[in-house]
Amino acid sequence: MDILLVTDHNFIMPTVIAMKSVCISNQKEYITFHVIIDETVNKVDVDSIKKINESNEGKVSLKLYPINSGGIDLNIFPQIGKTHHSKATYYRILVCNILPPELKKVLYIDSDVIVRKNISELWNIDIEGYAVACVPDANEDNREILKRLNIDYKLGYFNAGIAYINLEYWRLNNIQNRLLTFIKEKSDLIKFVDQDVLNAVLKSEKKFLPLKYNVQTGFLLKPKYLKIDLKKYKDQLTEAVSDPYIIHFIGPKPWSPDCHNPYKVYFKNVQDMTEWKDVRMVKGEKYVKAVIRKYLREILICLGLYENKLIDVKLNDNR
Repeated sequence: MDILLVTDHNFIMPTVIAMKSVCISNQKEYITFHVIIDETVNKVDVDSIKKINESNEGKVSLKLYPINSGGIDLNIFPQIGKTHHSKATYYRILVCNILPPELKKVLYIDSDVIVRKNISELWNIDIEGYAVACVPDANEDNREILKRLNIDYKLGYFNAGIAYINLEYWRLNNIQNRLLTFIKEKSDLIKFVDQDVLNAVLKSEKKFLPLKYNVQTGFLLKPKYLKIDLKKYKDQLTEAVSDPYIIHFIGPKPWSPDCHNPYKVYFKNVQDMTEWKDVRMVKGEKYVKAVIRKYLREILICLGLYENKLIDVKLNDNR
C-alpha cells in the first residue's frame, strides 16, 4: 500500500501518530509512506518521521519529498492565513509534480486521523475510470456548499481527508492543471480550501466509498443534528459509527481538551506508543482556556442548560 501524507512543522506530531496507527492496524501489509514536507520541517522533525521505519519488521518504507512546485506560484492558493488550514493542505493538488511517475495510485490520509483497522480491502477497491475514491462529507446536505460550487445534489460533496487518488487517471486527464485553473479563475468561490477545489473539478469523476473509511466527527451527532441524508446513509452510518476503520477528527483535535469525540481514546493509545507519550500537546494559556471551556460545558450539560449533540458510543477495541 502506498500512503500519502502532507505536513509542515506544526503538524509533525499528529502526522507521525497517524502513520503509526496505519502500521499498528496493518501489521501484515507492506506499506510505503510518501510524505510531502515543506521548508518549515527541520532535521528533528525529519528524524521523528524516519522512526516509522522501525515499524512492522521491515515491511514499512518511507520516502520524503521536499515540496517541489514545478515552477507553480504557491501564492495563488487562497485562504492562507484566514482559516486553521496551513498552506500545506494544497500540496496534494501537486502530486503529479511531486510523486514518481511510476506510481499509479496512492491513498492520501490527513494528519488528524487514526487508522483503526486493516485497510487492505480499501486499497484493493477498483478505482479505474475515476479520478478519486472518497467518502461523503458530514456536511453533504448543506445546499449552500453545493450551490456555491455549482454541484448537482445527486452528485454529492466529499470529504477530502481520505482520498484514494488514481494518479494514472490524473496524468491522462490533466487533472492537476484543471485544479490550478479553477483556483486561478474562481478563487472567490473557495471556502474550504482544496476540498472545495477537488469537489468542484472532480464532481463527475469520483467514486464514493463506504462511510467507515472516513468517520468524521459530524457522523457522531445525534440524528436531529446530522447534516447528511439519514435515509440515504442510515445503514452505512450505523456500521461506520459502531466499528470505524478510519477515524477523522474534524474540529477540535484529540490532543486538545476541547475535543469531545469519544474516539479520541484511540488517538491517545497510539500516541503512547510514540516519542510523544505523556506529552501535553496544548500548552500554556491556550490549554487553561480549553480546560475551562471543557468543564463549563460539562456543568451546563448537567444543569440541563446545554445539550450534548454527540451520540453515546460504545468503544470497541476489536481491531
